[in-house]
Amino acid sequence: GSVTSSSSPFCQALQSNLKYCLLPRRLIISKRLAQCLHPALPSGVHLKALETYEIIFKIIGTKWLSRDLFLYSSGLFPLLSHAAMSVKPLLLGLYETYFLPLQRSLLPSLQAFITGLLPGLEEGSEIYDRTDMLLQKLSMVIGQEVFYSSLWGSVLVNSSIRLPASLFVVSHINRDVSANAQSSMLGKDKQLAV
Repeated sequence: GSVTSSSSPFCQALQSNLKYCLLPRRLIISKRLAQCLHPALPSGVHLKALETYEIIFKIIGTKWLSRDLFLYSSGLFPLLSHAAMSVKPLLLGLYETYFLPLQRSLLPSLQAFITGLLPGLEEGSEIYDRTDMLLQKLSMVIGQEVFYSSLWGSVLVNSSIRLPASLFVVSHINRDVSANAQSSMLGKDKQLAV
């Protein structure tokens, strides 16, 4: 059966073993979950997969999530760009609850995380404000200079997020403060931003 079926032995086994912090066969499980988030699959499958991710994150906690972030992020980070509107709030909830507390442990995945979040800044979208707030919080826990360096790096390699990235930067420029005081918005490599 599907790994995401609500009555599957897999989910039942996970939920009945929340006291254990180690997840066996992490690589296989993360690969199967990422497959369940494929754009061609219906939103119901995506929702069940996200529920399974949440059970796993509750089990493993911050320490193990930060260690195995690359396993879980490969499926999650691309999702926001193609997910149905019913799926997006649940995904943002996972990011708010489990990813933001990782703070600087996010650094190795920061550019991919930002690239995955920026599609939520579609003007008029129901999740625009929530995505914007999540990006702002991320910039605070990581540090603005590091955050914006990753943002400009994302813009360089991914043309599809250039518009939302530009909107984010422009909307957070403080016109009452000098440009020098906001130089962190250019990141560490000023030439990259230019």
